[in-house]
Amino acid sequence: MAIIKIERKNDLSNRFRDYNIYIDGNKVGTIANGEVKEFTVDSSGTHSVKATIDWCSSQELFLNLNSADTIPLKLNSITTKWGIYYFLLTLFVAGINFVYKNEFISQLMMVIVLPGLLIMIYFFTFARKKYLKLTQIDTVISEQRH
Repeated sequence: MAIIKIERKNDLSNRFRDYNIYIDGNKVGTIANGEVKEFTVDSSGTHSVKATIDWCSSQELFLNLNSADTIPLKLNSITTKWGIYYFLLTLFVAGINFVYKNEFISQLMMVIVLPGLLIMIYFFTFARKKYLKLTQIDTVISEQRH
């Protein structure tokens, strides 16, 4: 039996939510934030792996497996530490705008908030199948099993 080993990276935005794991279209389990899980596949050949959260997902990853393979995969979302920094910058500028009520700061707020809002709308609609990123780590472990 082949093993698909999935390592989910720590993710601040989806920290308390599990991702669903599908192999060949069948739900085989969930994976929590920062967790590493192994899923067994009974037969050799090509298999598809996909992760989902709500209506968003990763693209299907097709793997060619031999019966003694362990395939390591990495799973994370498109939200990164830069997204958190962007969010904090937005809160900072919004706080300054609330305190000083300056026209320039109000315009700066629109310049900062609007691109982030458009990116969120894009990933929740048109690119919803790219919200999660599932990639194969270069190393494939093949071993003799008795």
